[in-house]
Amino acid sequence: MNAFWDDFPTLTALYAWITGLSLLLGAGCLAAKTGAAAWRRRGVSLKTRKKWARIQGVLFLVNAAVWPVGVLLGHFVSFDRDFVLMTQMLGLPVIGLLGVLPVLAAKKHPQ
Repeated sequence: MNAFWDDFPTLTALYAWITGLSLLLGAGCLAAKTGAAAWRRRGVSLKTRKKWARIQGVLFLVNAAVWPVGVLLGHFVSFDRDFVLMTQMLGLPVIGLLGVLPVLAAKKHPQ
């Protein structure tokens, strides 16, 4: 990308994109009344769906907060800021994959 736009702030755009996506996913999980439709189709109870939707929503919002906290911390402590980006990039799919846990629990304990 920098080959075409030398002055384009690639890392800043990537930070903003991942932070925005995490905010949207977190707000979506917290606003969902019944959790994911895939959980409902696979027989996960309503109580479990609501609980895991809240957990995932909070974790997505924490992932979104990593960048602003990292920028503020970078003004006071010297560290590699790529660590902040890697944390967000790894956190996003890991938090998304946590959605498999309610399905596995429903398979172990069918209603």
